[in-house]
Amino acid sequence: VKAGGSISAAFIDSGRAFIWGCSNEGELGLNDVERRATPHVVPTPGGVHFATIDPGISHVLAVNRNGELFGWGRNSHGQLGLAYTTPSELKAQLIAGATSTDVAAVASGGFAFEYQGHSLAVTSTGRVFSWGWNAFGQLGLGTLTQGSATPSRVFDLEKVSLCGVVGGLFK
Repeated sequence: VKAGGSISAAFIDSGRAFIWGCSNEGELGLNDVERRATPHVVPTPGGVHFATIDPGISHVLAVNRNGELFGWGRNSHGQLGLAYTTPSELKAQLIAGATSTDVAAVASGGFAFEYQGHSLAVTSTGRVFSWGWNAFGQLGLGTLTQGSATPSRVFDLEKVSLCGVVGGLFK
């Protein structure tokens, strides 16, 4: 079970993911913006069940059992890593690129003001990627910019053995 800004998520051993709460930006991934007060099953793209799910403040990342990374919800600052920005995505979108086939861990972060978000992923080989809003340098890329809609490698973390990643919330 995990909690995001105004959403909660859980997944069970079978790989079915459940989500509930606010969906103003499509962060429930149910192809609408309706709030849900009870858990609902998140549709799995291609029928491949999820291995993990991480809700952020207004977007969600999930990895399926094939190691493919998906995101949905708010994308105004590129926090879904789709190489473009949109107000939001209402259902799971494949995050393509260098991180798309061997993701082991993910984290969704955010900033409560206007729901800026950022994201992190670690591959099974220890490569770290980050994308989204970056005004505080939270992407770890050595810059203070508005961000990136494309996952970028965080080379400095590849010198250590990571156990996982966590994205924070600033309000």
